[in-house]
Amino acid sequence: MWSACLTTVQKDHIDWGFRISGIYGETYRYTTAYGLFSNQLLYGNHFSGYDMPMVWGEMYIPNVFEGLEFRFGRYISVPDTEAQLAPNNYMYSHSMTYAFDNYTNEGLIGTLKLTKNWMVQLGITVARKRRHGTEHTSR
Repeated sequence: MWSACLTTVQKDHIDWGFRISGIYGETYRYTTAYGLFSNQLLYGNHFSGYDMPMVWGEMYIPNVFEGLEFRFGRYISVPDTEAQLAPNNYMYSHSMTYAFDNYTNEGLIGTLKLTKNWMVQLGITVARKRRHGTEHTSR
């Protein structure tokens, strides 16, 4: 995994960061999206494979309300019932919807922090449809 940290605490300059994270093993089939690296599953059905569930860039603009953040690329689903990354998941158990939601999204998402306690998120993502343990582009 490679990443450059983005600091959203400071208020004096625009900041940027990125994250590139890959996985290898039999669980790649749960994160594979149609397109990048998908041939190994969709056409070869390999037992083990690789995927890049997180490849994104981020920019933080501090002087818009309490801060404005943009994320572009392939990222783990943000506005969801539950979170996939451990620091964002407050419960040890998962609901049934966890198995059916998209694992990753591709697109642009903006997060505007209105106050210390309130934020608004708006995003544009590529439509995904889950079928037989993989994600495919909706047509």
